[in-house]
Amino acid sequence: MREQYVIVTPAYNEADYIEHTITSVIQQTVRPVQWTIVDDGSTDKTAVIINSYARTCSFIRYLRRRRNPAEAYFASNVGAITEGVRQVTSPPYSTLPSSMRTSFCPRTTTSGFSGNSRQTPPWV
Repeated sequence: MREQYVIVTPAYNEADYIEHTITSVIQQTVRPVQWTIVDDGSTDKTAVIINSYARTCSFIRYLRRRRNPAEAYFASNVGAITEGVRQVTSPPYSTLPSSMRTSFCPRTTTSGFSGNSRQTPPWV
C-alpha cells in the first residue's frame, strides 16, 4: 500500500509561481489525498489560478484567509498553515503526529534534520 499524505500550502501573492507549484504536485507519481492551498489574502491572481485547478482536481482545496496586516510575515504564514491543517477533517495519513493535528507546532532544524530528502524528519 502506498503512503497517503496531505499537503497544506500557504500562498500570498504567488501568481507568478503557484501554477508551477500546482503542476509539479499534479505530476507526482503519488499524489496527495488532500491538498489545501491557503490564500493568505492575495491581491493578485493567485486565487484565480488555484481555483482553476481546484475545479478539475478533486484533491485540491482552496481556502481564503483574510490577511491580518498587524501580523508579521512569519506569523501570517503560521496562521495560514494552521487554518489549512484544521481543514484536514479525517486524517488519511499516518506520519503526522496527533499533536500537529490539533495545533500546528513548527519544527526547527535544531534536531539535526536538514531537510535532505533522504533523511527522515524527527517527527515521523
